[in-house]
Amino acid sequence: MAATTSNKKPISLRDRLKQQQRDIVLDVASELFIAKGFRATTLSAIAEQAGVGVATLFRYFHSKEGVLASLSRRDIEKTLVRAREIAAAPDEDPAATVYAICTAIFEMHRMPSTQIRGQTRIWLLIPTGNPETDEVVTTSDRELQEIIRELLGHYRRIGRLDPGLDLQALTTVVFAVFYHHYLAVALNPAMKVGAVLKDLRRCIPLLFPRHGKQERGPKAK
Repeated sequence: MAATTSNKKPISLRDRLKQQQRDIVLDVASELFIAKGFRATTLSAIAEQAGVGVATLFRYFHSKEGVLASLSRRDIEKTLVRAREIAAAPDEDPAATVYAICTAIFEMHRMPSTQIRGQTRIWLLIPTGNPETDEVVTTSDRELQEIIRELLGHYRRIGRLDPGLDLQALTTVVFAVFYHHYLAVALNPAMKVGAVLKDLRRCIPLLFPRHGKQERGPKAK
C-alpha cells in the first residue's frame, strides 16, 4: 500500500501555541486522574496546576469528560499512526500484517488514559451515553476498521485473497477477533497481555486459510 502525501496547510504560530497549551493541560489532567482518580479530580485543580484559567479549560474541552475524551483520543492516535505505518508497508502474509496492526493497537494498554482507575476504563471501551467519550469510542473503532479494510483490499488486489471476498464481512470478523482479545485485557487488569497476544497470534491465521496452511503464523513480540 503506497503512503499518501499530505495536503495539509502549515499550522500557524497561534495554533501551535494553542496546541502546546492543550497538551500541557492534558499532561496535567493525566497525572491527576491517575493519582487521584477521575471523580476526585476537579477542573479547577487541573486548571490551577496547568497554569490556565478555568474559562480557558472550558473553552478547550467543555467539561471534565471532554478532557478525558481528548486525553484518550491523543493516546489512541499514537497507536493508529503506528497501525497506518504498518499497513503502508505490508508483509507478504496478510495474517502477519493484521497481527502487527493488532499489537500496535494493544499499546493502548500502556497509555496514560488506560491507567486511570475506576469506570473510565469502561467509558473508553464501549458507548455509555456520554457524547464526548462515546465519540472517541465510535471514531477510533471506525478508523481502525478502515485501516483493516484498506489492507484487505490491497491483499485482494495482489491476489493474496480470494477476488470474490466480501471485504466488509472479513473486516468485521477481524475486528471482532481483535476486540474480543483487547477486552480480555481491558476488563481484567490482572490478565497478562503476552498470553492474550499469544492467543491472538493463534487465531488470526485461521481467518486467512490460504496462508495459514503455508505459514507458521506471525511471530509473537
